[in-house]
Amino acid sequence: SCNPIGKLLIDSACCFKGPRSRLRRLSLRGSRNLPKVHRLYMHWKLLIYLTVLCSTLVQLYAGDAYASDDSSSGVLKLRADIIAAAKNPDQASESKRLAHVMQTYALAGIRLRLKQDAQKLSSTDARALFEAANAASFYTDDAGIANDQVKLFKVLEGKRLMQPSDIVNTYGALVAARDFNAAQAFFHNYSYALPRRPPKLIPLKGREAGMASELVVNTDGAVLKESMARLEPTTILVVGDPLCAYTQQAADDISRSSPLRKLMRDYSRWIAPPSRQPDFSVYAQWNAHHPDAHFSLVYRRSDWRMINHWETPAFYFFKNGRVVRQVTGWPRGGRQQELLSAAKAIGLP
Repeated sequence: SCNPIGKLLIDSACCFKGPRSRLRRLSLRGSRNLPKVHRLYMHWKLLIYLTVLCSTLVQLYAGDAYASDDSSSGVLKLRADIIAAAKNPDQASESKRLAHVMQTYALAGIRLRLKQDAQKLSSTDARALFEAANAASFYTDDAGIANDQVKLFKVLEGKRLMQPSDIVNTYGALVAARDFNAAQAFFHNYSYALPRRPPKLIPLKGREAGMASELVVNTDGAVLKESMARLEPTTILVVGDPLCAYTQQAADDISRSSPLRKLMRDYSRWIAPPSRQPDFSVYAQWNAHHPDAHFSLVYRRSDWRMINHWETPAFYFFKNGRVVRQVTGWPRGGRQQELLSAAKAIGLP
C-alpha cells in the first residue's frame, strides 16, 4: 500500500536537487566541502522537509487519520448497508435489487457531502465513503456513482491515503459504467498501475433512454460498436462471461453434444454483463475460438429488463418475445436435458 510517510520521503528527495539537477546525498560531513550558498540551501531544504514530516506525523498519530465524530459510526456502516441491499433475498428480481441499492446510496447523502467541502472530510470518513461508493458502483454499474467514486479517490489521493487497489477499482468502475471517456482520462493519469487502456466506443446514434443495446467487439478488443439489441421472438438468450469457469464448461459440454450444439448454433444469442474487466481482447479471443457462442456485451444492465438475474451462465428461453423458461448454473454433468426440455417448451426442434 502507499504509505503516506513513505510517499512523503520519496517526494521530498526531489528537494535535494542542486543547480545541475543532480540528486545530492544529504551528508553533514560532505556539506562542509560545499560552497556556503549550497550548504545554506541544503539546510533550508532540510528544515522544510522536517517541518512537513512533523506535520504529517501529527496528523497521522494525533488525530486526523483516526478521527471520529458522531457521524463516523454511521459512515462506516454505509458499505455494509449497500452490500446488504444488493443481496437482500426479499428483492426477487435484479431490477428491484438495483433500485434498492440506488435508494440506499441516495439516502446515504454521499453526493451531498461531495458538493460540500470534500477536502474537509476526516481520513476515516473519506475512506469509508470511498468504499461505500466502490461497493455501490460494483453492484449497479451506475455512471453517476462511478463519478462520485472518482471524486472520493481524489480526496484520498490528496490526503496521501490512496492505495494501488483504489486505482484499479476506480478504473474498473468507469469501465463497467461504460464511461469510456472518463476511463481514458483516468488511464492517462494512472497508466503505471493499470494493465490496458480502455477501448474506443462507437456510440449508437439516436439512442433512446432505456433502450436495450449491446456492444460488438472488434477482432482485437480495441473498439466497441454499440448497436440496438434485436432478439428474435423465439430464441435462447445466454448470459455468460468468458472468464467464468462455469460458462467455459457449459460451452465445452454443449460443443460435445450433437443435439445441443445444433440447437444453440441455430437459436442462441450470447451476451456478457458489464464487468470491471478492462481487457476486452478477452471477448475477442473467445469469439475467435467459439463461433457458435459469439459474445456481445450488454451496454447497461438496467436497460435489459427482461433479465431478472445476471448469474452466469443463465439460459433464457423466449417465445413471442416473453421469457417462458429459465435455466441457471452449470453443475458437474451439465444441464443437457433441462435445456432440451426448455427448447421444446418454446416450440424449438
